[in-house]
Amino acid sequence: MTVMTGAFAVGGLSGGAFNPAVAVGIAVMKLVNFSQIWLHLVADLTGGLAAGLVFKFVNSDDK
Repeated sequence: MTVMTGAFAVGGLSGGAFNPAVAVGIAVMKLVNFSQIWLHLVADLTGGLAAGLVFKFVNSDDK
C-alpha cells in the first residue's frame, strides 16, 4: 500500500521509480525527460548525505 501511495504522490515526477538508479535508467531509455527526475535525484543524494553526517555525529567514537 505504501508503494502505491508513493507512486501516486510523486509518480509524475520520478516515473514511479524510488531508486535513483532506476530513475536514471528510465531517463537514459528516454521514457521520461531528465528534467522530470532531477529533483528526485537531488533529494535522494541530499538525504543520503544528511543520514551519513548524522551517523558520523552520533557515532563520533567509531573509527
